[in-house]
Amino acid sequence: MTNGIFIGAESFALKASGIGRVARLVAKVLGEEIEARPDWAARGCALNDTMDNAEFGFPVAAANRSRLRFLRQSLASRVSHSAYIYDHLGLARAHLRLPFSRQPFLSFMYGIDVWEQAPRRRIVGARRADQLLVISNYTLERAESCHGRFPHAQICWLATETDEQPFHARRTGRPTALIVGRVDVDS
Repeated sequence: MTNGIFIGAESFALKASGIGRVARLVAKVLGEEIEARPDWAARGCALNDTMDNAEFGFPVAAANRSRLRFLRQSLASRVSHSAYIYDHLGLARAHLRLPFSRQPFLSFMYGIDVWEQAPRRRIVGARRADQLLVISNYTLERAESCHGRFPHAQICWLATETDEQPFHARRTGRPTALIVGRVDVDS
């Protein structure tokens, strides 16, 4: 299959993390592309999901938190898929373990995952990625200040799964701010 795409993710569950939301968005767009292009096909695997999923128009296997199952799914896709997408560099390590091949892969890169204390294997994955999508200029600048240039990196701002406007409640009284983000000791 010339246009087979494998997508590996932590989770495609609706209540997943921010990284899981990225995986859902990518899977949703991939499903729409497959529907429009009959010569394309896709398959996925979710490391932490416990049930298989077909909501995106292609099969997604659940690895049930088994890294070995996830790696097997990645290896099995070798025969029928020519490109890979990983929702973050931790899972892209599976691609680096696929022997005797240099099939292209895309991965997302997020903040603290690639800053000062980043595991070497994640930096290797970032450098080997054919396309590296980074969620902000700050993340890329900080990662490059720690580890040198990432020539295949491009900024890809996050989005939502819907075009609906968010609900705006009218409040009276003191102004209130809600800050939603990742909290880390080293931040």
